[in-house]
Amino acid sequence: MTSVQSTYCSLLRQTLGFSTSDTLNCSTLNAEDMGSLIHLAQIQGTAPLIFDKVLSIHDSQCTMHDELQMQMKQVCMQNMMGYEQLLLLLKQTWNGLVSGGVQPVVLKGFGLASLYPIPYLRSWGDLDIYVGPKQYHQAAAILRQVFPDAKHHDEEWEELKHYNFVLPDGNVVEMHRTSAILMHPIKNKYFLHLESDAMKPEKVQWVEMEDVRFAIPEAKFNLLFTFYHAWEHFIREGVGFKQLADLALLAHHTHNQQSSIAGTAINNQLAISNSQLLPSYLCRHLRRLRLYEPWQLIGYVCVTALGLPKSEWPLYEQGGARLQAQRERFLQDILSRGLMPRHQSDASMHKKAKQMKVLVRKYMTLKNRFANATEIIPYSPRYARHMMISSIINGIHRIITGAKMID
Repeated sequence: MTSVQSTYCSLLRQTLGFSTSDTLNCSTLNAEDMGSLIHLAQIQGTAPLIFDKVLSIHDSQCTMHDELQMQMKQVCMQNMMGYEQLLLLLKQTWNGLVSGGVQPVVLKGFGLASLYPIPYLRSWGDLDIYVGPKQYHQAAAILRQVFPDAKHHDEEWEELKHYNFVLPDGNVVEMHRTSAILMHPIKNKYFLHLESDAMKPEKVQWVEMEDVRFAIPEAKFNLLFTFYHAWEHFIREGVGFKQLADLALLAHHTHNQQSSIAGTAINNQLAISNSQLLPSYLCRHLRRLRLYEPWQLIGYVCVTALGLPKSEWPLYEQGGARLQAQRERFLQDILSRGLMPRHQSDASMHKKAKQMKVLVRKYMTLKNRFANATEIIPYSPRYARHMMISSIINGIHRIITGAKMID
């Protein structure tokens, strides 16, 4: 790591509460280094977290211009205002769906923000609400009434993973049919089975933020899903420490939750069963979904850069020289690129999708998938191979079934 990257990781560890022993010495950063630190925080999606920490120590350690301090304070304030807006939007969405007979579950966002020492410093995006396939049409009808001024899909939306409601203020409610879609049809079916089981009313967990109480996925599945979401970001859009901080805090919270259950178990046998429950669940499903190698990569970043104890990342392996080299390349890729996408998205392809012949659409999608898979080889050759095979199988499957969507 460079000195700026090292300082950034130290600041982030402190902010997340994973380290109280890091020596933070911002006084060694000159104006150019401070600019690099700010840029790094921005491309990683963690600017409010880093800026708040820098502002809290700048009097004794950091020399900054008043204008720079004001800009950092503005970012933190805007993020706090976004938090309040989205919390109000969540309350409106949740109450509307529940009163209409739909049982929603909150994905990502607020369910993960509650794990942060200061929740409103987490960077905000869309509001993700899972309703499932059975409630999908009913929930869409309800939200059209709740948000009459929102822009939303008017054609073929039934096939989408999520239905977007874009509000006049720019906020977006993503109403999910499913939390994720895997390329391989059989693996996707397997994942959907795990998802439907984890979203059952008797299995979801409840979170309360201010005056809003809402459900989030079952802890084990939530960890699996949040990990897969981060990995998909890395492949397609670029992943930042925003997503990895979410995941590290969730792993930390889930570990403590499991330890608490085991510690209060009535007998030793039950304690052993509970303490082994999470690793067993993850090992079985990660291997079945061909995600064990990516799990090790992301775990390495959470442990090395974010300070998560190794014991709190289930199935963590030391690995040999080859695995260590892959992990280091992976960490450096994230530090240098963050949320910046690998490729510029070809929006025109999506706009022309309806006019394209099926085979042309599949060819373009397959070409894009293979390009992504090729770039994954240095980090996870097994998953890259699985990705290529899955792309071919998925393309054939969608042609046979007559799927209309571009991918």
